[in-house]
Amino acid sequence: RLGEFANGSAMTSCYRCGQGDQQDRWTTSQLVVSQGDREKWIQVQGATSEDFCACEAGSFFYQSSCMTCMEGSNCPGSNRLELLPGYFSTAEEPGEVFQCFGNSKRC
Repeated sequence: RLGEFANGSAMTSCYRCGQGDQQDRWTTSQLVVSQGDREKWIQVQGATSEDFCACEAGSFFYQSSCMTCMEGSNCPGSNRLELLPGYFSTAEEPGEVFQCFGNSKRC
């Protein structure tokens, strides 16, 4: 199933990606195409490693959890948060997105 992986042979059950109440935001996916800054990810059933675990679209990975994407950002899955034009965030606090006022090119 999506969001689960089995990292050994002859296992009778799979491990869930993520932990606690965040498990519904996890999926298993794999990068299939990367061209410049564009990526294409597909969901994977039958994942064989925790390396396939990623946040589903609409969420991004931060502090060991999948967090809900917020206004001013796009979360296409694969654990990433992309800022929309006119918004700013820092690498240290990606969950804090601010709208730039005035000249948006200053962001």
